[in-house]
Amino acid sequence: MNTFPPSKDSISSIPIVFLHGGPGANQVTENLGGTPMLWYKHLASCGYDIYLCDQAGSGLSSRLQNPAEYTIDRHVADLELIRKIIGKSKLILIGGSIGINDFHIKDEYLSLLPYRGLMLSTRLSFEARLKSVKHEAEVYFNHGSPSPDNQAFDITQNIGLLAYSFMMKAGKANIADSPLTVYLGAGLSSFIMNSDLITNSKLGEGYYTDQNWYWFHSFNINAEGEYLISIDKTLIIKLQIPFFKIVTSPANGHWLGNQNKAVLNNFFNAAGGGKGEFFWKNSVPLSSMEYRQQLSSHFSFRGSYGFNYASSNTPFNMGMYMNNFSAGVDWIF
Repeated sequence: MNTFPPSKDSISSIPIVFLHGGPGANQVTENLGGTPMLWYKHLASCGYDIYLCDQAGSGLSSRLQNPAEYTIDRHVADLELIRKIIGKSKLILIGGSIGINDFHIKDEYLSLLPYRGLMLSTRLSFEARLKSVKHEAEVYFNHGSPSPDNQAFDITQNIGLLAYSFMMKAGKANIADSPLTVYLGAGLSSFIMNSDLITNSKLGEGYYTDQNWYWFHSFNINAEGEYLISIDKTLIIKLQIPFFKIVTSPANGHWLGNQNKAVLNNFFNAAGGGKGEFFWKNSVPLSSMEYRQQLSSHFSFRGSYGFNYASSNTPFNMGMYMNNFSAGVDWIF
């Protein structure tokens, strides 16, 4: 691993690590002349520590005895080890080709990192009961700026949901002398998560910005358990599994490809197109627990905790979860 320490007092405590292309290319020796060298020296002169490293099996790094060990997980683990050796809590990652797009080394590394923060959530819901049938509609919006643990950028995130469910009573039982009613049904929903990532520039350009989105329209399978604690208190547990989704997300490859450009010009272009996915390919279960207490003949209090989990194995393994707490008042008419 080569390093370029800053040539003047550092203006950033966050170092830059370059991820080379390939597979089989190298960073340490191949890019020590010509234009890349000028780029590294320029960043160093601006006060950044610059690190160049060769991935396992490339350049000056040792070869692995078992070719099956050349995996994205191995590259990600090596990158995290480099961060620990450098001794910094945050890194700025700059990559090209395989280092940032084709095998998603940078994205896979970032997907392991937690993003924390409080976000503003609003929910508007409607429920109609007709004997053994329930109709439910919901509009949900979430906005905030979660902070990454060890990456040098700011995030603004917006999450929205529009959903309708049709539920039918499937069974009833008594638990501790109180009735539990089970509902099963199906529904339709549209879920969107958009993230704007902004990195402040020390080179005079002001800032760099990038965008990521995940938008799906889905056919859902729903289940609910409604437990009557007392005549005025109810506990409801809900589970929603998007059985089939039409998903749009940024296209792999160059970020200024036609699809990505169309979304950057008009975000609603992300709503169209997409690809179909069944739940066993990319699972996105949504669950919640609600407590309701009658306040009067026309109003009741509702407090809820929601847990959402998303997993994907294409184009790389990813896991994400979100906790949500909300409270409000229901108007009964």
